[in-house]
Parts: sequence; structure tokens; C-alpha cells
Amino acid sequence: MKHGDTNSKPIDSAVTNFEKIKEGLQGIYEILNLTYSDENMYFLMAQDNIRAIYGSFLELMTNQEGVLGLIKKIKSAEIDLDIPLDSIS
Repeated sequence: MKHGDTNSKPIDSAVTNFEKIKEGLQGIYEILNLTYSDENMYFLMAQDNIRAIYGSFLELMTNQEGVLGLIKKIKSAEIDLDIPLDSIS
């Protein structure tokens, strides 16, 4: 594939988004680490959730057939993409 190949743009974008997800999860972890001690129950639960999110994301991204099926479901609005974080109290 040539450097200027237009087919590389979606791949470059995907790699950039993947890096942003990793950085975002790392940022959340660092904020929690500054806020809570390593022995705090909430910190430990959040840490477990961050690991689970990242593990699930990696598993999803390495399952090409599953990703394509997920994309179809998203495009046909079979899956709700909204995460109502502001309604969590």
C-alpha cells in the first residue's frame, strides 16, 4: 500500500481512535488514582471496570466477523449507542 493511498485513511483514523480510547482509559485511571488510595473500594471497582472495558474492546476489535455484524446492527439502529451518564445519580 502506497503512503498516499486513500485506502489508508480509514485505517489511520481507526488507529488514531484506538489510541484515543487507550489514552482516555489511562486518563480515567490516573484521575481515580489521584483521587483514591490503592486500597479504596471504589478505586478498585473502577480499576476492574476499566480493565473489563479495555479487554472487551480488544476482544471486539479482533473479531472481524463480529465487528462487521455489530456495524450492520448499529447502521440499522438495532443497537442503542446512547450512554446516559448524566442520569446516573
